[in-house]
Amino acid sequence: MPENSRENHYQQKTKKKNSHMSKKKHSMNFAGRTRKTKKGKNFSKKWLYYAGGIVALIAVLFAFHYPYVKSAYEYALAGQEDFVKAQGAIGAQDFSGAKKALITAEEKLNSAKDDLKKLGKFKFIPIVGRQIRAVENILTATIQLGTGLQDLADLGDAVFSPLNENGTAVSLAKISPEQTEAILKTIYESPPLLQGVKADIDLAVDAINNIPDTGLIGSIKKIVTPLKEQLPAIQTGLELAVPAAEAIPQIAGYPSGKTYLFLLQNNTELRPTGGFIGTYGILKLENGAIEQFNTDNIYNLDTPYHGTFLAEPPWQLEKYLSADKWFMRDSNWSPDFPTAAEQAEWFYHKEGGTEEKIDGVIAVTPTFIESLIALTGEIEVNGVTFTSDNFIDTLQYQVEQGYYRQGISESERKEIIGDLASKLLDQVLELPSDRWSDMWETFQKDIASKHILLYLKDQAVQQLITKQGWGGSVRSVDGDYFLVVDANMASLKSDPGVLRTINYAVEKNDDGDYVATLKIHYNNQGTFNWKSTRYRTYTRVYVPLGSELINYEGVMENDKLHGGGSGDVEIAEEFDKTMFGGFISIEPQEQGELVYTYKLPTIVSNQIDNDEYTLFAQKQAGTAAYELVVNLDFDKKIDSYTPIDKAVQDGQNRVTFPIDLGQDREFKVIFK
Repeated sequence: MPENSRENHYQQKTKKKNSHMSKKKHSMNFAGRTRKTKKGKNFSKKWLYYAGGIVALIAVLFAFHYPYVKSAYEYALAGQEDFVKAQGAIGAQDFSGAKKALITAEEKLNSAKDDLKKLGKFKFIPIVGRQIRAVENILTATIQLGTGLQDLADLGDAVFSPLNENGTAVSLAKISPEQTEAILKTIYESPPLLQGVKADIDLAVDAINNIPDTGLIGSIKKIVTPLKEQLPAIQTGLELAVPAAEAIPQIAGYPSGKTYLFLLQNNTELRPTGGFIGTYGILKLENGAIEQFNTDNIYNLDTPYHGTFLAEPPWQLEKYLSADKWFMRDSNWSPDFPTAAEQAEWFYHKEGGTEEKIDGVIAVTPTFIESLIALTGEIEVNGVTFTSDNFIDTLQYQVEQGYYRQGISESERKEIIGDLASKLLDQVLELPSDRWSDMWETFQKDIASKHILLYLKDQAVQQLITKQGWGGSVRSVDGDYFLVVDANMASLKSDPGVLRTINYAVEKNDDGDYVATLKIHYNNQGTFNWKSTRYRTYTRVYVPLGSELINYEGVMENDKLHGGGSGDVEIAEEFDKTMFGGFISIEPQEQGELVYTYKLPTIVSNQIDNDEYTLFAQKQAGTAAYELVVNLDFDKKIDSYTPIDKAVQDGQNRVTFPIDLGQDREFKVIFK
């Protein structure tokens, strides 16, 4: 074989051998890996067996402890039911029954707590642990709630025990002055106890808030859901109760008597703090008892001084009411009740009122008296029957028309108001204690809608009144704000026939500024008669300080009988607000609208830039529940807003709140 052929043969043979060796080696490596994988599978299977065994063991142990689970749940549920009974008993003034229910609840909850301790070892299991921790928080919340309710029951027992005679509820009119004083003393001294109750409820709320909203079994949700709904309401009630307990005894003349200037503001003739002051009086309270209550026609005070210059009237009264002098009947020109109250007292003394010290001013509208008649039932005075349905119309006719036909003089035409007030107060005091909750609801409703306003010179008490929202002051807020204030300018008693709608909108313009548009729409549904006519109003709008007016519409120089024509807007600063003012007149069966467009100040734009927007819409005292629509259109995505139940979201940047202005309203938007 040639040399080259042998060499080629050798190379091919070597190549085949190497190829065979490579395949063999590869096969061995593959086999090795195969053997290693089988070993790993066996190892994993063992761990699965171990894990399965552990789970099975936990299941067995948990099944062994299941009676404790069931027992803890049943005790917690039964305890909650006892709390519901206790709350109902407190509301019904059955404080003995409330205490019994609370004792039973405490026993059941302690039993649940003991059973739950035996389940602590299972907390590391995600699903089971979540249920255990939820029940623990339920027990913490209900135990704290029980402690608070126990203190409330003790307080209620102390307050209401003088008002129960052999198990029958009696009225304030039937208990002694000493007992009335003791009740007020108990309430006056109760704030520390109420603070303690509030602390218990706060802890209960914290515990409930620690329970997640998801991942709970249905039976536990059954307990959690009502607690999450009820506890915040109790918490809010206590926040109001503490300052109320401090203020009410002092307002009622405990520990020292109080003398008030009383004002009846007729809101059928709207003025800034509620209505035209047609009747005034002096009210003296001592230890909750009415020592004196005299009322009189405001003109009997004003008329003797018609020739005397007492003070320069606001220019609006001079222009639209032809008033060259200022008297007490028009003293409530300021929309801030503390300011108006001090002005009214000043006129009272200047016009010959008694020299005795006045401790404060109380103002109410006929709407509040209407509410009291609904509470007590119809009242007959001097042959005239008043009901909650006919009170305002009947009283208005009596003092404007009926008195003349009955031969009653002009100066005496409003004496029926004093007689009515005296009889009504007697009937209110005759209400048994089991009607007190109704009376408190009436008071809360009318003070929230500002048909009752209070002002006291005692600054500590006045601060409490302001905190409760009972004082009618122009509110100070950090964000956006508006207050619309109408003043009836010689429109007779037309206000009930004038329907108003307020539209408020905020949006960002092309220059990057946030612009607000406020529209007040008037629909005069009245006619020309003895109590209604064209609606003439000088309307002031209070907005955040620093707001810049861009445009306005609807402002008139005067009504059509006085030349009509377009008018100018008054711009001023008052109560740390910017104010826009203008006159408008609307004929019967016609409509009119005031529109103000203005740039919001940096305090509002900075708030929005920090991903939050707040608006406080303040209600004018004495007004009806006007329709209010708030439209907010931002260039930022909205994350959340309140009030949720009064909102409609349109896209990601816009939300609308169709609501009424029956009381002050607060709105809040959080951005993403």
